[in-house]
Parts: sequence; C-alpha cells; structure tokens
Amino acid sequence: MIGRRAVILRRRSKEAGQVKKGKIAGLLIVVILLTVSSVSVYGYTKPQPEGVDYAGAEHRSDAVEFLYDLTYEKNGRAVVEQNVYDRMLSVIEEAGEFVVVDMFLYNNFQEPEQDYPDMAGPFTEALVKAKETNPDLTVYVMTDEINRSYGAHKSPHIEKLREHGIEAHYFDNSELRDPAPAYSGVWRTFLQWWGKGGEGWIPNAQSSSLPDVPLRSYLEALNLKGNHRKLVFSEKEAIVTSLNAQGRGAYNSNFAFSVQGAAIGDLLFTERVTADMSGVDFPIKNPIPAASNQNGAYSVQVLTEKAIKTTILEEIEQAEKIDVAAFYLSDRDLVKGLIRAAERGIPVRIILDPNIHAFGREKPGIPNQVVAHELREKAPDSLEIRWYNTAKKEQYHTKLFAFQKGGETTLIGGAANFTKRNIGGFNLETNLKVSGDDHTKVMQDVQDYFDRLWTNEGGKFTQSVSAYEEDSWWKHKLYILQERTGFSTY
Repeated sequence: MIGRRAVILRRRSKEAGQVKKGKIAGLLIVVILLTVSSVSVYGYTKPQPEGVDYAGAEHRSDAVEFLYDLTYEKNGRAVVEQNVYDRMLSVIEEAGEFVVVDMFLYNNFQEPEQDYPDMAGPFTEALVKAKETNPDLTVYVMTDEINRSYGAHKSPHIEKLREHGIEAHYFDNSELRDPAPAYSGVWRTFLQWWGKGGEGWIPNAQSSSLPDVPLRSYLEALNLKGNHRKLVFSEKEAIVTSLNAQGRGAYNSNFAFSVQGAAIGDLLFTERVTADMSGVDFPIKNPIPAASNQNGAYSVQVLTEKAIKTTILEEIEQAEKIDVAAFYLSDRDLVKGLIRAAERGIPVRIILDPNIHAFGREKPGIPNQVVAHELREKAPDSLEIRWYNTAKKEQYHTKLFAFQKGGETTLIGGAANFTKRNIGGFNLETNLKVSGDDHTKVMQDVQDYFDRLWTNEGGKFTQSVSAYEEDSWWKHKLYILQERTGFSTY
C-alpha cells in the first residue's frame, strides 16, 4: 500500500514538473515573441537620425544642366550615347579644394563570360590622380557595404584609395529604419551580434568570380536597406545622378543634374549626416557661401529620403501636366496619386523600364509590368505608358518626374527609385528639385528628351505598353505583398 502511494506521488510530482517546465517554456516563448515584435515595431517606426529626410532651402542659380545617357536601337544595331560618367570625372579633375563622392555601387563585379566596360577602375584612378596632383585636396568617399559583400571580402577600389591617403568609408545603416520589420526584428535581437566577416563557404550571389561569403553576410543583406546615393561634387560643381560607378551598369540609360552654387553647401550637410551615422569624422568643415546670383533662372533644392516622396506627392496634386521616367515605379501613394491626376483630366506620360533585365540576368517584370496594368485599368486615357526598349539587355535606370503648371516646370530626380523602400526613409537617397520657366534651357532640354523617347525620334527608344503589360493576378498579389512587407529586391 505504501509502495503504491509512493509511485502515485512520484508520478504526480513528475507530471507537476512537466507542467511547470511547459509553463516556463511557454512563458519564454511569449517573452521572445514580445521582444522580437517590439524590436520589429521600433525598428520600423523609430525616429530618424537628425538630418535624414532632409529638404534644403531653395537656392537661385543660373548654373544648372540636364545630362543623360541613352542606349537604344537604330537601324538594327545598338547605339550608346553617354555624357554623365565623363562629367563626373571632369568634376574630380577640376576640383581645387575638395571632392566628395557618395556612390551606391562602386565595383566591377561581373561573371567570367561577361565583358562590361570597367567604370570603377577609371573612377578610382581619377580620384588618386587628383590627390597626387594636389596633395592639399581633400578627397572623401562613402559607399555601401554591398561593395565588399557585407564584410566577406575587401574592395580593391576602396583599398587603393586608402593606400593613397584618401578617406574612404562604408556606410553603417544600423540607424536607418528597417523596411522589412518581420526579419529585422529577429536580426536586431539575435543575429547582429555575430560579428563581421569570417571565412566564406556560400557562393557569392553577386558574381561567381567573387570569394564565397559567410552566412553572416547574407543575414545582414536581408535587412534590405543601404546607402543608395549617387553623387560627386566639389566646391565648384555637383553631379546628382542615377548612375553607379559599376561595370555592369555601363550601358544603362541614366541621367544627372549638374548644379553650381549654394546647393553644394546643402549637399555637404547631408554628407556630414551620413558620416556621423557611420562614426566617421567628416573632413570638410567650411560651408559653401550662398550664391551671389539671387535672380538666377532656376530654383534648386536638395531633397533626401522621405522628403523626396513628400515633395513629389505635393507636385502631383498641383500639376497640369506630368512626365515620368522610372526604373521602378511601385510606391502605392505615388501610384494612387498618378491615378487621381489622370482623373482630373491632366495628361500623364510614363516611360518605364520593363524590369526584364538586371546585370545580364532575367527578371519577371515586377513591379513595373504589374503597376502598368493597374494604371491602365484604373486611370482614364489621359494617362499613357510606354516601355523603354532595352536593346543591349541593359536597364532604363532614369528616375525623374517633370511637372508643368502655370508656365513653370518642376523637375525632381536623382538616385531614388520610386518605391516604398527608396522614398520611405529606409535607404539613403539624394535627389534635386529644380524649378524654372518652361522656356529656360534646362526645361526645354527635358521636354525634348521626353518627346524624343516618346516619339522614337532618331531611333527605337520606346515601345507600346501592350508589349509587356502584365495582368497576372498572382504577380499583382506578389507585388502588393512585397511592397507592404519590404521583402523585395526593389
């Protein structure tokens, strides 16, 4: 009898212990989930560092130019017109006091069978030569971690710059908001503490010719954010562009603004913010004096990050005519704004990349083909779309809005794609807003640019929207899911 009671007591004790362990495990799971959820929400909504989402003052200037590159088909062969890259090199060569470079893609990554022109090498040589020619010249370079595969290997270009006494740094994106909170909450809670680098064992997705990467590099990359800026400027001239100093983008159709004057001081401010976020001492202390010509033909304003989106939406609501040139157009607020503009009866012309090529690889057409179908389905006929004809499997990499109203044109363009990530305050971006009379040279140049591409004047630049328009329901659902969750490549 006593033995039986002892067995029962032991069984009850064991069951109680199991219940207790289960409660502890359940409590631990709840704590972990609450912690990760809290970190996710905070990472998505946290205050931006001071100086991010920046809208500078509007400065008057006569010294503004519109530059562009085009790759297109003419008489059955590919033609390449390029202006932006050489102008960037010219800015470096002619600098007297300083050169600042902030460049997203700064590499010559490509597959062994690919033979794209090297753009990073000559760019590096130009910076080195400028420093050697003028040892007092301050040269400062900021780039993104993608150029060393998130710590998996060294960048030969950054290393060469450093060897020649040039300050060259990688941007630390940890202070930026997280575009994919479902993952970044896990990253910030558990994974970011693993350190950086290490021996690689996983094939490098950027190129098979690159060293293998450790798991940690992929885990960091999955945060899907970075420094997407593309600009080169000195005390004399600034180039704000969509062009990367990267070989696989050599044939892309890009554009740039060249500006002089007080806006350069605002660009210095935005780069000082970037340096502070990365724990780097920004070496240029003196601001650029205000431009002397207060009656200049153009108004120039520096916009970064979410200030780009805010300004575009304001212009959409007031415009009497809109032209858009876009590598990616997916931000839901912009899409809805363009539909509303068309419903007001104003003409809207949109030239889109078909999203079928990326660095020589095939893509499924998301988001542009899906968005084009939605715009065509929901907007009146005053909204028209044409696809850029990517003749050499390149990209139509331009990112530009042109608004006309009351005899004045306003341009907004630069590095930022028109996606939630790029203009939602998750990436670093730099654009310019340039305004002026419709009949000024820059505004006429932009109008001629759009007309040339739209009408195929002198070449096969664009083709009918029916060539690629995608009405697949699952692709539309995937696009919406990607745009809302942040899990996308755009």
